[in-house]
Amino acid sequence: LKLFCDDVMQLMIDTGRALTIVTTTKTVAASGADYTSVREALKSCTDANYYNRYIINVANGTYNEIDIFVPSTSRVGYDPNMIQIVGESRAGVIIRTDGTSTDLSPADYQFGDYSGIAINTIPLSNRHTFWMQGSLTLKNLTVHSNDVHYLIHTDSYNWTSYCKYENVTFIHEENTNHAYSVVGYGQSLDQYAEYINCSFEYRTTLLTANYAWGVYWHNILNG
Repeated sequence: LKLFCDDVMQLMIDTGRALTIVTTTKTVAASGADYTSVREALKSCTDANYYNRYIINVANGTYNEIDIFVPSTSRVGYDPNMIQIVGESRAGVIIRTDGTSTDLSPADYQFGDYSGIAINTIPLSNRHTFWMQGSLTLKNLTVHSNDVHYLIHTDSYNWTSYCKYENVTFIHEENTNHAYSVVGYGQSLDQYAEYINCSFEYRTTLLTANYAWGVYWHNILNG
């Protein structure tokens, strides 16, 4: 009911606006597409909103990414369908972060001041595949990363969001530090997450790792 009311409020914000939803499609592939990086494709969707939506179609392949940043969403009309990242096939599209890599982090790294440095020197608590502030749908793909804090990281009380994960395989491998979790979610008011037909797997060779969570869920005050 709440989400329905939010949608109605969005439609009433500007009575002079034509109530037309426009969807733009972008593509990601190793070659022959709009982008070769999921992160860069997502960064290009700067004007996404209730009326202006994006679908990012990702071709089969392995994409080495880190700090895929989903910016915060306005209070009214937030909707996971404003931006959708859709894989060609669940097993064929693999988004991966190697936390032991000596490759340099992006120049616009969002989670802390760790831009342009070796990925393996970023503190574990700041290494992740996705950094979620806003609303997004992630669908029909695999996120398989190693030696990161979380594959999906959401943790703040300063934004509203609704993230939907559908037909996604999450695999977290840890062989240097025991992070305990696959997905980390510090929930606050007006933050929602929905998982549909997803699987969570935690792999480790560490003898001290005698437990793990698929989703580590806490409120923002008692992390």
